[in-house]
Amino acid sequence: MAQFHDAESGINLDNEFECASARAFSKIGPGHYQVELLIENYDPQYPVVWEYMFCFRVRSQSDHTQEVTFRVMKGRGGISYLDGPHFAKRNGNWELVPRSQTQMEKDYVEVTLDVAAGDEFLLGNHPFPTPGEVETAMHATAAALDDFSVHEYGRTPEGRPLLALESTPRDKVVIVFDTMQPAEPGDVPILFLAHWLSSRSAEAEKLLEEYQFCLLPLTNPDGAAHGHSVTNAAGEVPRCHFEDAKLGKPVPAEAAVIWQYHAEKKPTMFIEFHIHYLVHAAHKLVGVHVNEPSDERGVVALPAATVLWGELLKLNSHWRARLIEAESETFRNALDGTLARDFGTLAYVYQIYAPTVEAACAHAVDVVRATMQGLTAASALSLRNA
Repeated sequence: MAQFHDAESGINLDNEFECASARAFSKIGPGHYQVELLIENYDPQYPVVWEYMFCFRVRSQSDHTQEVTFRVMKGRGGISYLDGPHFAKRNGNWELVPRSQTQMEKDYVEVTLDVAAGDEFLLGNHPFPTPGEVETAMHATAAALDDFSVHEYGRTPEGRPLLALESTPRDKVVIVFDTMQPAEPGDVPILFLAHWLSSRSAEAEKLLEEYQFCLLPLTNPDGAAHGHSVTNAAGEVPRCHFEDAKLGKPVPAEAAVIWQYHAEKKPTMFIEFHIHYLVHAAHKLVGVHVNEPSDERGVVALPAATVLWGELLKLNSHWRARLIEAESETFRNALDGTLARDFGTLAYVYQIYAPTVEAACAHAVDVVRATMQGLTAASALSLRNA
């Protein structure tokens, strides 16, 4: 726990709340404070970014409004992840901090705000929900929508539920999965998909009749609660252990439970969202390629992944996109690669870079629509070539 009190200005800073992500505070000058990122210790062999999130609390005991600047020092994840827009949480609601109030330098980012007398808020580079808030939102969504219900498929080592928002069971399953890296929370865009699928449009109705949609908006709640960027509460990187989980080897508890859920579902389609509230980078698409089998005549089956890839690439004029072999070492222990190898799942990771939560929600719908159009096109071609 870390606390800081400036008697001169009446500004107090701390990290004593769930999802806080900061380890130290200090004063640079009048109304100017430095924030150090929380450090996570884990094996650097895992192909994930180091620390790249911040979330801390600001309280004012002053009797007047004052301009305050917070200098957040970069972690090992790089400075670009800390760029604006940023978000402030007051009275339970996250609000956008305009990018004009953010200044990014080589080793730090500064956010300047007017802090009113008696003001209290959280400041973060993303809106970071608590696991309890996500759970409440999932139950509220299910209560509002006849098409979805909440399914608890396991518990974390600290006793938090692992939950899925599921539509009516069908033979074919689409899983939309929030990254296990808490620094890139996708809870709101993923839950928004349930509302879009329940919109009663002809397109949505047809999709719900053909597919079961399983939405997983929080997959590492212990890590999120501790303010970790990539690890769980034990300092493990659960997203890098799924091939080992399949083989029954010792793995982080979250990886074992999540693999069991996916092994039971054997999804047709798997989409893993990573949400970044940044505007300096293009959306990123990483697809998994599985070698297509051939029949007894030596005719190669329809490359469904290629058809889907083509539909997704229509989404943007600027891309960072790559296709990776499922057998590659990079994907040996990743969930998407393991699903592709074991069940022939069409799997990919999609990183949304959006300036607002609303923009991320809209783009998540675009991604799912393009995905389902790709699946439909692949199925139609497969029937014609049969």
